[in-house]
Amino acid sequence: MIPKGFTDAQLQVFLAGLSTRDPAFIESYGPVLEEQFVEHDFVFGPKKERLDQDVSAYLWDLAACQFGSVCDSAHPLLWHACAYENRCDLPDLAAYARLKLSGEQNEQLERLLPLVIDAIRTGNWNGVVARRSPPQGNGPFRNGPVLPSIGD
Repeated sequence: MIPKGFTDAQLQVFLAGLSTRDPAFIESYGPVLEEQFVEHDFVFGPKKERLDQDVSAYLWDLAACQFGSVCDSAHPLLWHACAYENRCDLPDLAAYARLKLSGEQNEQLERLLPLVIDAIRTGNWNGVVARRSPPQGNGPFRNGPVLPSIGD
């Protein structure tokens, strides 16, 4: 299990792993990177956008599609859609994501997916940053761990 609150060194190793372009790693561990920043408002790009939770559900799988993951009608989510939602007409995972997300969520996915794909391709994660959330609660750990920033 990956500890909460990566050190700078752990974060760099983790990002290097994502940058190997291994689709299984991207699908499995992209969400782990996000979990590290949840309490710190995981943000992307020049607008420093917070990642919508529903968008996140598709972001890493769709990024992995660009590096060889199966994303056509053989994807398990599409089998699920056919079996349980009677949606057997969907050609690929991107179509399923468009169906499940709202208009605003689809717009965010369209903006942020290229940033993630580019970061994986180039190893340049400067488009991903962490910022501190407002304090919550009254206890000594109300702010959570301090996480390193990526980029500006």
